[in-house]
Amino acid sequence: MKLKQIGSLVVILAVLFILIHMVNKQEVREQESAGRLLNLKPEMVKKIELLRGEKTFRFVKQNHGWYLEEPVKTRADKRVIESILDDFCALKYERPVESNTRDLKKYGLGQPKIQLRLYEDKKPAPSFTIQLGNQNSMDSTSYTKLERNNDVVLITAYKRDQLEKDLFDFRDKKFFHFEQTEVKRLSFKSQEKEFVFKKKNNTWFLEKPLFSLTSEIVLSDIVSSASQLKAKAFVAVGSPGHLKTFGVDTPLVELKLSLEKGEKILKILRKEDKLYGYSLDFPEICEIEEKFIDQFNKELDDFREHKVARFYAFDVQEMTYSGDGLTVGVRKSNDFIWNWINPLTKKQVNGDKVNDFLTAIQDLEADSFLDQPTGAESFSFFLEMKLDDENNEDRTKTVQLSFSRSKEDFILVKNRDLPYLFRISSDFIGKLPQKLEDFIKKEK
Repeated sequence: MKLKQIGSLVVILAVLFILIHMVNKQEVREQESAGRLLNLKPEMVKKIELLRGEKTFRFVKQNHGWYLEEPVKTRADKRVIESILDDFCALKYERPVESNTRDLKKYGLGQPKIQLRLYEDKKPAPSFTIQLGNQNSMDSTSYTKLERNNDVVLITAYKRDQLEKDLFDFRDKKFFHFEQTEVKRLSFKSQEKEFVFKKKNNTWFLEKPLFSLTSEIVLSDIVSSASQLKAKAFVAVGSPGHLKTFGVDTPLVELKLSLEKGEKILKILRKEDKLYGYSLDFPEICEIEEKFIDQFNKELDDFREHKVARFYAFDVQEMTYSGDGLTVGVRKSNDFIWNWINPLTKKQVNGDKVNDFLTAIQDLEADSFLDQPTGAESFSFFLEMKLDDENNEDRTKTVQLSFSRSKEDFILVKNRDLPYLFRISSDFIGKLPQKLEDFIKKEK
């Protein structure tokens, strides 16, 4: 075949490819537009009005959130509103019914049962009004049209359900708003006890009724559950006297959060067999889940950190251990190999044993605490670890632990950075290195 013929075939194939591509794109556009009553970008909508008979719900978008303006002024449930916008801004219908009908009454559209008005930014009139009439008795689809024409279609039942929610469904059920990362101090008190926690350098400490490192998990659960607290029902407060009937002056628990800016207060109340929450910056009392109160009914030790040292074994770069005349130092190389600091032998360090020992220390937890040590306690084994500082990648931090010999069924452990001692099971004494061979790699 001549080169000229080959060139002609290449051109023909290229033209055919372009034509096929254009036809496919046109088919995709037609498929996407088929069955579509409305095509509006949800982010363009700044106000929504929902009319159902004599009821009117008005929503406005402010600072990336949705708010109710009518029938009450409060936050709206963002997910519910966005779900409505997703369904109706790009509204698809099941099938057409009648174009340009002259008899709207037979579809219940003479006086529509539901009207959804969508307003774009800075436009006084709605850009679109979607009207819903009767429901089809065969499959519960709804007769629907746009206000601007009389073309009637059917839409699926669940989309109508979105518009038939009650006021409670449209409201934001979260009533105690704050950013978890902004909490710097937390306290709660009841008639029997009071606890105060304070964050220092990204670490939480218990300050009252005594000083202690705090369990991050337990405290995070309180902060998280408070930030996610939702109302099961709203109770309007008619007067100060009505408010007092819920026991606001003698709450079960009063929770205070000190933030970077300001303070948040939540009172947990009980009336009859129901639990309520009352935030001082929210105008209503809210019924809440009963289990919310459980996290405040813990004992003192439940709020304390039981780990003798909070660190990750992998982060340890250097370790020195001494006791019973043995002093051993190892350091991790850039390729994560443990080597002697001051070699006592030519044999290699058993890296697995070092890592296992550090992991055992990492996981070591107290059975109880000695909060008022006399200072006369004696310690026989000492461990110092240098590791990466998670708060400052350019620095290292040092953890120093001291272990006593067995006393009856426990061992005392001292963390240099804490004023109290830990009691751990005496079984742990068997995990402490006894001789140099405990760190040496066995030759094959």
